[in-house]
Amino acid sequence: MDNGDKRTYRIVSRNVNVGDLTLGGINPLFIQTMTNTLTADVNSTVRQIENLVRKGADIVRLAVPDRQSVQALTDIKKMLRKKGVEVPLVADVHYSKSIAEESARYVEKVRVNPGNFIAEQKGKKFSDKDFETAKEKIFDNIQPLLKVCKRYGTALRIGVNWGSLSERILYNYGNTPEGMKVSAMEFVEVLTDSGFYNFTLSLKASDVRVMQEANILLVKEMIEKDLFFPVHLGVTESGDGLQARIKSAAGIGALLKLGIGDTVRVSLTEDPVNEIPVAEKLVRLNPEIRGVNTVELKNIDFKVNSVSGDVVRLLGHNKPPVISKNDNAKADFIKKGDNLIKREGKGVVDIDNLKIFELENKEEDSETFLVKAAAGFSCSFLKDKVNAIYLHGKNFEDYTLEELSFDILQAMGLRYSKAEFIACPSCGRSLFNVERELKKLKNAVSDFKGVKFAVMGCMVNGPGEMADADYGIVGSGKDKVTVYKGGKPIIKNIPTDEAIERLRELVDN
Repeated sequence: MDNGDKRTYRIVSRNVNVGDLTLGGINPLFIQTMTNTLTADVNSTVRQIENLVRKGADIVRLAVPDRQSVQALTDIKKMLRKKGVEVPLVADVHYSKSIAEESARYVEKVRVNPGNFIAEQKGKKFSDKDFETAKEKIFDNIQPLLKVCKRYGTALRIGVNWGSLSERILYNYGNTPEGMKVSAMEFVEVLTDSGFYNFTLSLKASDVRVMQEANILLVKEMIEKDLFFPVHLGVTESGDGLQARIKSAAGIGALLKLGIGDTVRVSLTEDPVNEIPVAEKLVRLNPEIRGVNTVELKNIDFKVNSVSGDVVRLLGHNKPPVISKNDNAKADFIKKGDNLIKREGKGVVDIDNLKIFELENKEEDSETFLVKAAAGFSCSFLKDKVNAIYLHGKNFEDYTLEELSFDILQAMGLRYSKAEFIACPSCGRSLFNVERELKKLKNAVSDFKGVKFAVMGCMVNGPGEMADADYGIVGSGKDKVTVYKGGKPIIKNIPTDEAIERLRELVDN
């Protein structure tokens, strides 16, 4: 049995300066979060940043969708510094090169998405020549931003999101981890060819397995090309509550255990202050992560698409079994002494072929244990190909540990035992109250086992990043949403208050 406690080492990247912090190398792991206030509301944004820093945030990101938000950055920074708050600020910019260039004068870091940085014709066929031409255009387009960054000492974050890749990348690679890696590496080469090295990378997805594979592919290639830059980790649109924490722990925690990651953000559709303690628990998983060890990483070779959640849901076999001590459990096997007793009709893997991840709970705090369990199973699944899970120990009922086991398998897309929800954490771009609508949606449709629902705050990344959801709502105007089915808009621009009822009607039909 595997307990997931094998010591691993952080893969050492280049150092990158973000304000007074140095990311990468053998520096500490830093915790990031993002405000969900309107950036133009200076007083509310400053109050929230102060609170986030008090709770332990090392870096804070703000949505900067327009020039009013850019203008607010100067006042926000001035007020924070007057209060003695020196936290580095990151401007989150989509589409507009000019807003990115202006923001870079006032913040310590600017986040840009490669998929938004070059306009490309939808439906066009792209040749190798087109790829070369596009790279040359990106090189030319980004020079003004790099000039500002060099002048003001501003770092960049290249943030590649699943579902918002460029048309050219989608044509050749699809909406895949490989496509995410190619998009990131294209920008790595453009930036280094420009003599700019003060940048970090993040490859995020709402699907834990996609996020893991994309980051592993990226790190492998950066190592091979000797271009290893700091990596920021996060599972985006993870939602709220227990399910969101388990997803984040499974995705981020496993990669940390593999030595990948220099900063982390736990994205929750809740008050952003709630993200900090979960991130702290993840950072503490390996308190002495130092040094270089890429051997285990090289041995990991998997393709998410071959065992995706959709395949598991449709075919309904090869589901990793759950083991419990509880006689009345719905688990597949009951542990009695040294024996496993197969429950009638539940066993889906031959007992002789079981490779079990086992973890004994010794924690008083449930959140600490779920972080350890989800990260431990996820890492062991990648490294050692475990195919069963057994959680036991004191302080929690066997039934609770059994439910946690099922939730971990669902977070990994390996086995669905309830409805699945993804939701953006909301930010200054959100067009409605995402947290409230997510709670309403859960109350309305939680009875649909195995169906994936999404709640997204705006049109920037919403439609693309919820494309694999069965149903969802995306903000399309102030307190207006569009209801989606299978990635396609079905009911457009209706009042938010009507959305959940209309979505439920779609599901019922």
